[in-house]
Amino acid sequence: MFFRMMAALAGLVIGLSAAQAQLIGGGETLSQGMICSTNPYATTIYRIMPVANEMVVDWYHANGVEFMPIHEGIIVPYSLPILAKRAELLKALGVGQRFAFKTTDCKEYGPKVIHCADYKRAPQDINGHKVRALSTYTSLEQSTSFAGSYSMYATTLHLEVDGQGMFVTMKYEDRDCFFLKSTQDKRDLF
Repeated sequence: MFFRMMAALAGLVIGLSAAQAQLIGGGETLSQGMICSTNPYATTIYRIMPVANEMVVDWYHANGVEFMPIHEGIIVPYSLPILAKRAELLKALGVGQRFAFKTTDCKEYGPKVIHCADYKRAPQDINGHKVRALSTYTSLEQSTSFAGSYSMYATTLHLEVDGQGMFVTMKYEDRDCFFLKSTQDKRDLF
């Protein structure tokens, strides 16, 4: 019951039906597109989908830029001024960004595990900032501890904003990433 309610909520936020918002198993591939959204409430949404001869990546922060991911990994006191600068750069880009990679620059390594890269791309202007999406990739992370075993998908954007390189990662429970089923799933997020 709880999962059905959360799937319906996800549907309201991103325009999917409750059935579409549930995980889809089977032989789906990246050519259908994929979306990851935090549950029970959508915060950061990552979607990659085919459009003509490109794979389009949408990155949307439903609760605004104050709640967008800016880093993944170990943080030490020395990191704080660097992260503050990164946060300001990323916040200036706004709540939603769209990047495109040629389909020939993308490869699928397994279900929901992809990599797209173009390290020679020209920058695009986003709110007065020169932004290059150098790569995007997803990974499946499996962990076992005293609390049990679980799986998570991590989505990462490798960006260059005004010459500053950064990797921005968001993690999702494995059930929060699913393949797109129809054109309804591919409508604009922002």
